[in-house]
Amino acid sequence: MEFRFLKLRKDPKCPLCGENKTITELQDYEVFCGLEPSKWSEEYFLSPKELKQRLEEERNRIVILDVRDPHEWEISFIEGSLFIPLAELPHKLSSLDPTKEYVVVCKVGQRSLSALELLLSAGLKAYNLKGGINAWAKKVDPSLPVY
Repeated sequence: MEFRFLKLRKDPKCPLCGENKTITELQDYEVFCGLEPSKWSEEYFLSPKELKQRLEEERNRIVILDVRDPHEWEISFIEGSLFIPLAELPHKLSSLDPTKEYVVVCKVGQRSLSALELLLSAGLKAYNLKGGINAWAKKVDPSLPVY
């Protein structure tokens, strides 16, 4: 292994370390990534462990709806889930069974909120999986890859 060290001069115009600093605190990661505090109440969210329990108790009533893109589906998916990419969901709402409860899944939970809004506006009973499939992989099924 080899290391190289470079000496750099400070940029006096740098917003972090320059003479007139404009960055003075850490960025709010969730807001930066579009995961701003939700307008949704907790009743619309299920944790991975809550979903696992509900599946064990009432599997025939619950449908896991995965709204990620096809390349993400190829990486990992929850066994038995229904795959409809978010872009296609508005056109496929009429094919969904109104007697079922839907738990919407994406990578970390942001896109699934859009799908949740769509399902609820169509009169379907729906929830969002907190933390998405990555949370499911970490807390319920560690055999799934996290990406």
